[in-house]
Amino acid sequence: MQIIPKSHFHKTFSDRCFEVVEFGGDGQKEFVAIFRSAQLPSLVNALAEGSDGKLGQNPHISGTYAFHLANNNSTPTESDDDQRAHKNNAASLKLLCHCEMSAAQMDFLHKWVWPRLQKWANKIIGSAAATFSNWPMQQQIAVGEGDNRLLRDLKAYTDRYWRLKLIYGPQQKNLVEKHCSLNFECSAIAAYLLELWNIDGVGPKRGFVDLQCGTGLLAHLLQMEGVPGVGVHSREKPQWAAFKSHGTRLVELQQTEPDISMADKVKSAVPDVDFLIGNRCDKMIPWIPIIAAKLRCNFFLLSNIPTNFYSNFGKRIVAKYEDLPSGRLEQFYAFLEEMCKMLGFDVATDHLKIPSKRRKCIIGIVPLRGLPPVLELDKIIAQLLSSAGASATQRKKRDPNQRANVNSMSDNECFVDLSRRIVSLLISKDSERKSGNWHCGGSAKVEEIAKSVLNDQHRRLLSGVGRGLLTFLNSQRQLLSVSNGTVSLRFWPSDYQKFEQKIGREKVRNFQCLFQQIHPDGCPLEPKVCPYKHAEM
Repeated sequence: MQIIPKSHFHKTFSDRCFEVVEFGGDGQKEFVAIFRSAQLPSLVNALAEGSDGKLGQNPHISGTYAFHLANNNSTPTESDDDQRAHKNNAASLKLLCHCEMSAAQMDFLHKWVWPRLQKWANKIIGSAAATFSNWPMQQQIAVGEGDNRLLRDLKAYTDRYWRLKLIYGPQQKNLVEKHCSLNFECSAIAAYLLELWNIDGVGPKRGFVDLQCGTGLLAHLLQMEGVPGVGVHSREKPQWAAFKSHGTRLVELQQTEPDISMADKVKSAVPDVDFLIGNRCDKMIPWIPIIAAKLRCNFFLLSNIPTNFYSNFGKRIVAKYEDLPSGRLEQFYAFLEEMCKMLGFDVATDHLKIPSKRRKCIIGIVPLRGLPPVLELDKIIAQLLSSAGASATQRKKRDPNQRANVNSMSDNECFVDLSRRIVSLLISKDSERKSGNWHCGGSAKVEEIAKSVLNDQHRRLLSGVGRGLLTFLNSQRQLLSVSNGTVSLRFWPSDYQKFEQKIGREKVRNFQCLFQQIHPDGCPLEPKVCPYKHAEM
């Protein structure tokens, strides 16, 4: 028997109501969980008095309900319907209600509880290591199939995840970068790592390094939870100031392209490192096992884009390895695993419970016997790099003095001039199309803009910015709309509402209104209406 709070760090239910859970079944063929609502007398009185604003908050289900999971071995006492349900290696899952319920409560069970029970049951039934004995001990399924299967205690992971969301969630919402959706995965990744590190011999004893940490949010969460470490990135991010004010260690380590020298630079910057984290740091991912081997430490990889040491991961690399699966992404993961094993690591894989299609992670562990000797390890690394080699699709190295930042383009007079030229061209395409006295303009192909607008100075500046003109056009997202190679002015009298809903007024308010700055008619909106900041005229 176990007593659990109705709320789980979030405020879906009242935190003054509890459930008593009784586990039953024979431990082999069936598993039963019975839930009974419970309110302690002192809490009921507190509810009646309305203290702390809790008046009227009650559990969703006030009566008794249960669910029943049985294996596929039917018994002579089962009904014909139950026996039919057990055919073809099926298992039965039932949700039983032992009280009268309102329509709203039944709807809650049907739309919220039942789908989650089905998802849970499918994972349990499909697990090679699943067993009903000793339930609800999570260790019995920790090595089976499914998400977060390497963790010993899934309940502890869930508790930690919701606590991180509750405490640090507001910090994620106030990030400066509007388009960094991966920030919302950080609470789940941090909770996973913290629980994974409870396994002996896996976690850092001296300190971790989050390579190419970006905004620094993951490194911040881990350090706030008491794990010493450092976030490292090639250039300082705007968010770092806020995180550093809480004591988070974030270091700028200038590196234009990843290479084997990164091991020495990391060791010099963070002498105590004994665990490496690679979270969506695309070009860095294949280098991290090599850096970890040089530093002789464990590592964690979560990849986003398949990439080789010197170029994108493609057929040329696949041809050099045998028995790789079909599918480019699966081939990339198999390549990473094989490389880690060649370097001497013990390798484990898992799928994280995060809102992404690319959830597979790789954990490399230094075995008890240790990694190969230095000279042998250097030969293996040289072999890996040689097999990758340079190719026609090799990535172009960025100028070490270049600090690419499309957000700073609006501050460059040459780029401002380019924006004005583009706007003038679009208005000339349809000078009669207006909203009141405000010119809406027409459209033009990217190729036409490149031929008729760009001068030598524009071309020279754009050559050092991502994909050149296209990167610049996409950076002017408030001003321009780019679709299928066609560029047009945004119809700002109505489009501003989409920006406000999608991004949030408090975030875009930090940026200057490009219509006021670039468009010959200025911004069609009043300063109080426009979500972007207007300069005083």
